[in-house]
Amino acid sequence: MSGRVRASLSKLTPNTTSARESIEHERGEPTISTYHSFAHRVIEEHGLRLGIEPSAQLVTEATRYRLAFRVACRTTRTIRSLTSSPSYVAKDIVKLDADLAERMVSPSELIAADETMLAMLLSADQQGIGKKMIQTARARIELAGLVTEFRAAKREHDVIDFSDQLRLCTELALSCVEVSEALREQFQVVLLDEYQDTSITQRVFMEALFGDGHPVTAVGDPCQGIYQWRGAEVANIDDFPLQFPVVAQDGSRTSACVY
Repeated sequence: MSGRVRASLSKLTPNTTSARESIEHERGEPTISTYHSFAHRVIEEHGLRLGIEPSAQLVTEATRYRLAFRVACRTTRTIRSLTSSPSYVAKDIVKLDADLAERMVSPSELIAADETMLAMLLSADQQGIGKKMIQTARARIELAGLVTEFRAAKREHDVIDFSDQLRLCTELALSCVEVSEALREQFQVVLLDEYQDTSITQRVFMEALFGDGHPVTAVGDPCQGIYQWRGAEVANIDDFPLQFPVVAQDGSRTSACVY
């Protein structure tokens, strides 16, 4: 990707040495990265604003599961609905943690939603039609509590994983306007590729950093979305014109152009 971008840019440069050197100096080197690697870079540079040390290590899959397994075995919470072995509970902890991170939902928000649904079912479902939903809600409430402990354990051990990268970076972008200002100055033009495969958190992350009229182009095809199973939201590309509007000097907003 980096090679193709550089090759394309070089074709737009006048074919004289002085002009080429002048434009390349002015243009700078393009930065090509995935959402996760870009988030990791932002956390390394600005994470201290959230109390994240620059030394925080990106953990391997094996380490994630070991940490989740330890949480499942050592928790002091009352567990009644999670009947699987600790090894399976550990896998569920890791999966739910990632799912919540990709959708910008906190464990406490999930618990509140499930408790509301649970109360409704227990009061209205006299015939027991929602028995399985009740069991699922109870188990997920307990699992979300373990996710809270899992996240606390990662912070205690000064480690982060892939789901943390985007989640924490989005929190950083939403809470610290200085981060957005610094990155807008550094990256004057932004291109988001394969945008149909972005998650809600990735969209909020980019919108917080580069929304409000910054030059952003998204490229993608809603008919080619293939990552819904891991949190991709095809609606992101349909809603892009409204989420990344053109902002005039007087502050008025118009929807971004669609080609």
